[in-house]
Amino acid sequence: MSDTEQNQNVTPTNQPAPPQMSVAQKARLIFLTLLGVLLITFIAQNSNKVKVEFLNIDMMVSIIMIILISATIGGLITFLWMKHRAARKKKN
Repeated sequence: MSDTEQNQNVTPTNQPAPPQMSVAQKARLIFLTLLGVLLITFIAQNSNKVKVEFLNIDMMVSIIMIILISATIGGLITFLWMKHRAARKKKN
């Protein structure tokens, strides 16, 4: 075997270990995954259309769209609130 063939078969042993998740992070990940599955199940089971009145506008909208829009707005509000808290904490 030549020197170049031997160098190609060598694996580096000084690679850093992958970061480990804490128990709290694993629990949070499991909780959010279950919450996502429940949300998707709820959306799939409620696909009929309903009459929505908003600002004197009547329209027929699928419940899926209402749920997705509400979840998106809730997620955006939560994200902005967390950014605000982090900025306040960093300032103090």
